[in-house]
Amino acid sequence: MHIRFPTLQDVNACFQLDGRVDTHYVWQLQRSVDAQKISVVLQRVRLPRALRLPSPYLGESLIRHYEQRDGIWVAVDGGKVVGFVDVEWGPEEGLAWIRYVVVDASRRRLGIGGRLLERALERARRRGMTRAMCVVDVKNDPAIQFFQRWGFVPAGYNEAYLSDGNIAIYLARPLRRRIFSSGGSEEG
Repeated sequence: MHIRFPTLQDVNACFQLDGRVDTHYVWQLQRSVDAQKISVVLQRVRLPRALRLPSPYLGESLIRHYEQRDGIWVAVDGGKVVGFVDVEWGPEEGLAWIRYVVVDASRRRLGIGGRLLERALERARRRGMTRAMCVVDVKNDPAIQFFQRWGFVPAGYNEAYLSDGNIAIYLARPLRRRIFSSGGSEEG
């Protein structure tokens, strides 16, 4: 398997990936407001049965990033696209917006999403970005867990961001230049 910039045929294959997600958990928002404080708690709650989330709606950003020749990479295995990452650059803010990390349902839990995200974060560093951020539906616990494993932490929420009316959680992490110790790990 290798990660590379896509061909137009690869971009079309991205739209065909099975991006559906099954989850047993969601994140519930609990808010209390009084004259002196606003308290917000996001709590992970187990569902009584699995919930299937549909594939994400892939807007025109994939095509735009392909045309700009930047911001999208595909994972290809055996000549077939098995996943992709899509990133928007906010150079004024020093922010890399991770729009999508999608791996075909048949190829999950093999490290493909991590390799795609790693490529995007490395490109963000080279472009001088100082932070990476993503927006995740509170129902998509597998995505929230994935980003948390990669060092993303909650950075806010928005009750009006998603078109379906669901609450979105913002997750962010700082980006630092790669500094390798004798063990070869990345700091930051």
